[in-house]
Amino acid sequence: MIVALSGAFYPIHAMPGLLQPVGRLLPSTHAFEAARRLLDGRPMPWDLIAVGAAGVAVAVPLATAVLWRTLHLFRARGYVTRYS
Repeated sequence: MIVALSGAFYPIHAMPGLLQPVGRLLPSTHAFEAARRLLDGRPMPWDLIAVGAAGVAVAVPLATAVLWRTLHLFRARGYVTRYS
């Protein structure tokens, strides 16, 4: 699902209107768009690479925080007692 929303198979502007903002928020969207431009023979789009890197810089700590919070909640409820 994430790959499809990232524009891997088609450009973001070809997606339905409600899904375009979601696709633009994903860091992988910018990587696919940069690859698409490179394959067209255009120069390296450093602006897209920078936006994608910034998205990763936000997404990784956020995902880590969600993971740790979920693990703490599972341990507190006794779902993961064997690994505590």
